[in-house]
Amino acid sequence: MPSIGESRDAPRHSIPVVDLFGFEKNSADTERVVRDVRSALRDVGFMYVTNIGPLTHSHVGEMIDLSRAFFARDENYKKQFGDSYGNMDVKTGKRKRALWTHWGYSSFGEERFEANKIDQKEVFDTAKDLLDPLYDLPSYPDEFQLKWNEFTQFHRLCHETTHVLYRAISLSLGLPASALAGKFQWDRDAGGEELRFLKYPQIPGDVLNESAGTDQSGLVRAGMHTDYGSVTLLFQQDVGGLEVYHHPSSTWINVPPPPQDTPRPWIVVNTCDLIEHWTRGLYCSTAHRVRMPRTAEENKERFSIAYFAHANDDVTLEAVGGEEVAKRMWDGKLAGLPGHHSWNEGTAHVEDPSKVTAIEWLCRRMGKTRTWKYSSDA
Repeated sequence: MPSIGESRDAPRHSIPVVDLFGFEKNSADTERVVRDVRSALRDVGFMYVTNIGPLTHSHVGEMIDLSRAFFARDENYKKQFGDSYGNMDVKTGKRKRALWTHWGYSSFGEERFEANKIDQKEVFDTAKDLLDPLYDLPSYPDEFQLKWNEFTQFHRLCHETTHVLYRAISLSLGLPASALAGKFQWDRDAGGEELRFLKYPQIPGDVLNESAGTDQSGLVRAGMHTDYGSVTLLFQQDVGGLEVYHHPSSTWINVPPPPQDTPRPWIVVNTCDLIEHWTRGLYCSTAHRVRMPRTAEENKERFSIAYFAHANDDVTLEAVGGEEVAKRMWDGKLAGLPGHHSWNEGTAHVEDPSKVTAIEWLCRRMGKTRTWKYSSDA
């Protein structure tokens, strides 16, 4: 299996490339894909995936252009669409009415993954539940409304792409191909499922000189964290900075931007908290970050789009089964987080996974990463 990128400290560690060409079309390719997925998720928890699903470079490019147009607007305009969480009692995870979701614009520092570092990014979050005309939709920015059909189609295509991954992951665990797919169905509530548009600005020269190459700076493009759902699809173009923590060797692996001249887009895929719980730690929810630029050449605006697949709200964290998973002894603590971090205290341990739902897990984790407090009256 080919790979790309290398560890800053140990070049033997890199991000595997999994080519899904022929998956579920012939037995030889299906066996190869299943084997490669298993190796990637056991060893690293991240992989580049290509030749998967219906997404094209054109689909990704349209969404990057939409993102650029929105983030180019002035701050007052963007703050009209301020980040909000609606209709959820965050202590119990129970819906007060029909809908809970995470939606809207966040500016610099409003989300922090590490207690003493300020994330240098702007975010616009959108959610599957707010594409449903049965609900009273919020007023989306003009840029999204002008491209509404393309935007909603991209969201749906991400969902379809994720289901291809679910089938490959299920087979890699020795389960039926449909085992994970049933946990996330488009026509059921999934409060954690969202599409996130991100802009990391160019860093002023005086800040760049002070922070470049250091992990102790008070600024970071995105602090170290794991993702809270099942799997994440990341779409990026030609500006790097993403790093993955390789837990077995205690090193950081660089994730270079994917090639742009391929017939189909390369997608960065990582497994998240729910997968780690479902597999009793066999597949890790790997910590990652977006570091600050180290040189003037690296210091460019960075745009990316992350699709966070979650699970339907009532799905629990109970193990999925399979012979290898069933044999594992696991204390319910996420293994992919290096060391102890206050932002993670009390959130990453589950005493009885059968009694914790996906939406309760999401509330537990997200409550530690915002600079403002939740309101159960929202």
